[in-house]
Amino acid sequence: MFDDMDDAESERQHRLAAERLARWTADTPPVFAREGHVHPDVAEWLDGLTRGRATNLTLVGEPGTTKTWHCYRLVREALAAGWQGSARLLTSQQWKRAVTPPLDYADLDRLAGLSLLILDDLGATRISDWDAENLLGVLDERWKFRRPTVVTSNVADVRSMVGERIASRLADDQLMVTLDGPDMRREGR
Repeated sequence: MFDDMDDAESERQHRLAAERLARWTADTPPVFAREGHVHPDVAEWLDGLTRGRATNLTLVGEPGTTKTWHCYRLVREALAAGWQGSARLLTSQQWKRAVTPPLDYADLDRLAGLSLLILDDLGATRISDWDAENLLGVLDERWKFRRPTVVTSNVADVRSMVGERIASRLADDQLMVTLDGPDMRREGR
C-alpha cells in the first residue's frame, strides 16, 4: 500500500497506520478483543475493504453469535493491513444519544463521511420516526458516495424497524452473512 511513496512519506504513513491501529485496539472493549476465527464471508468482505471496493455488510444472528466481535475484529485487521480509512462503531444506544435533541449536526456529518460506519444491534432499541429520519440522512449521504456501512442485527429483514427507504439503501450492494451457533456469552467464551 505504501510502495509508491518516497521513504519519508512511507515512514510517516506507516507510523500513522500504527497509531490508528493502536488507538482502535486500545478502544476495543476487552470482551471483543479476544482472538478467534473470522467467518470466511466476512474475511472476503474485509479483503474488499482493504482494496477499496467494499460493499455494505449486514451480520445477522441470534444474540451472542459474535456479530459485534466480528465488527471490532474486521476494523482491527483492516488497520493492521494498512487500510487508511476512518471507522466508528455505534451501538443502538449510542445512536439514540447521537440523535437526541439538540442535534449535533457536525457529528452527523462526520458519521456520514466516515470511511466505514458500523451500526451495532440495529433494532435493539425502539426506533422512533425522529431516529429514522436522522438515520436516513446519514445513510443516504453514505449511499450516494458508496461508503460502506456495516449493520448487525438479530433480525434479517430490517424494513419493519427502519422503513423501506433506509432498508433499500442498506440492501444496495449488500453482503448479508448469517452467524449462527451457540450464545458465546452463555458458553463463557
